[in-house]
Amino acid sequence: MSGAAKLSTVIFDMDGCLVDTEQAYIKAWAHAFEVKGIPIAQEELISWAGTGKNEINEIVTKIVGSRELAMEMRQIREDYFYVILDRGEIYMKPYAGEILEFLRNRGIRTAVASSTFSDRGNILLDHFGLRDKLDCVTWGDEVENPKPSPDAYLKTLEKCSVTKEECIVFEDSYNGVMAALNAGLRVINVPDTSVKMMKELPPVYAVVHDFKEGMEVVRRILESGD
Repeated sequence: MSGAAKLSTVIFDMDGCLVDTEQAYIKAWAHAFEVKGIPIAQEELISWAGTGKNEINEIVTKIVGSRELAMEMRQIREDYFYVILDRGEIYMKPYAGEILEFLRNRGIRTAVASSTFSDRGNILLDHFGLRDKLDCVTWGDEVENPKPSPDAYLKTLEKCSVTKEECIVFEDSYNGVMAALNAGLRVINVPDTSVKMMKELPPVYAVVHDFKEGMEVVRRILESGD
């Protein structure tokens, strides 16, 4: 993108990107498997980062051999996740609040495109006071196909009434990065250091350690007029 379309919108993933939830999800799934006495490798749970709810349900069904049991474990996992949340053990990612304020002060719209379903996603928005800091949100149950399908990002472009040339995306996971790339968007990868990236990423616009570095990348984009 150069000259013709200036940056107007920044789209974020939520889980593992704006909010440090991935370790909580891993812990909650581990709890569900432990409750049912079913062994599972930590590496398997880590590999689910950035994967949609329905896809994970199918994975768990294959592991445990029963859809009914998988759904029971899903509920155990959901209940335990909220215990962790209520205990105050889940936090915003470093500088997440700052980058949202940075963008708002510069007239840049902000959006979320998440694989998280709306029931939990809205609870997280309210818990962390994010609702008023975002211009639009797309949840996983609003689209047909989860990441790495581009559906969530294409839906967000439609909701925000912007072109892909006007946007840039912050993503942490392989599936998320691939979803944004598949939608034709530029991606800044801010890896979630709490989980190991299971696959090598293709080239992206930039890789940053945190949103403090991310703000500098956005600042350069704004200064260059792209």
